Amino acid sequence: MEEKYDLIMVIIDTDQHDIVIESCEKSKAPVYTAFNTKGSVGKKSFKLLSVQVEPPKEIIFILTPESKTKKVKDQIISDANLDDPENGILLVLDVKELGGFSSLLDQIKTK
Repeated sequence: MEEKYDLIMVIIDTDQHDIVIESCEKSKAPVYTAFNTKGSVGKKSFKLLSVQVEPPKEIIFILTPESKTKKVKDQIISDANLDDPENGILLVLDVKELGGFSSLLDQIKTK
């Protein structure tokens, strides 16, 4: 039977990047990528001279076998304190199809 995969998407303040990446390494999630973005999570934005200021965000995508998703998700939630909604958002999405990752899939399966 073919392995199923999940995409864990974490939206956090940029200064929390290292915490999430260390969580990935601890839980043996080898495939991730990060994007810088703008937006607000919680009440961290503020106005300065009539301009809305929002701390820079990062979106981190983590590809993981379905069998390891819970371990990776729980590690990130614990380390980044995502039980507090002010600290970020974590979503888990089913991956229906996957392509272009053939060399990485072996790496994912062996970790």
